Amino acid sequence: MTLNDNFSITRSLPFGENGFIDTSGNVFINHRDAHGPERTGTIPEFDADKFVPINSSTKSFIGIRKPNSIEIRRWSKPEEIVTEVAYEKDACADEACGISSISAVS
Repeated sequence: MTLNDNFSITRSLPFGENGFIDTSGNVFINHRDAHGPERTGTIPEFDADKFVPINSSTKSFIGIRKPNSIEIRRWSKPEEIVTEVAYEKDACADEACGISSISAVS
């Protein structure tokens, strides 16, 4: 696996691949071959603190927290928003309460 010096997020993807996002929002996939990482696109206005892991055994998604929703994007096409999941930010009175990951069922 190859990572850029300025990587910000790294995740294991289905089928033995690995994905990473650098501090500028560039998205890469390390495939299972001997080639270097493939740059698949850029997430506009990327902030690593807004990243939400999405757990799926068959698909590679990225979650980006917005004020009242989470944008779901594909690792292979990060500029495109697949869907948005609404959530109630103030549903929990405790500051520690929040969204740590999303599990997708295929």
